Amino acid sequence: MGFLAQEVEKVLPEVVNKGEDSYRSVEYGKIVAVAIAAIKEMYRELMGIKEEQKNQSVELASKANKNETDAALAEKDEKIKKLEEKNKELQFELAEFVELNAKLVTIAEKERKKHEKLLQKYNKLVKDKNET
Repeated sequence: MGFLAQEVEKVLPEVVNKGEDSYRSVEYGKIVAVAIAAIKEMYRELMGIKEEQKNQSVELASKANKNETDAALAEKDEKIKKLEEKNKELQFELAEFVELNAKLVTIAEKERKKHEKLLQKYNKLVKDKNET
């Protein structure tokens, strides 16, 4: 399981390596950092929306006490509904990023283990060759 380096390169060129043989490879560890940064950004945006929603709710309650017109209340309600919808979308996207991040961490760990095994084999071959 993984990504096509050519597809990733279109969006995140900094995580794609191009070898001397022109083959491309994805540095999954770097994708994890990008995904975490995106999750943090989405979380900050979500918290801002929640704060805005809270402020609007307080403002709405205050104005309702001052006999605000029905039309103005309906407008505020519509804004709150839109914010709630956006909030749900962001929560869903955040969950997707968290899931993606977990997968990327798993992939990165598998790749690290593969690399470790190959390095051990290489070192053994070098050692065996030096001993002969």
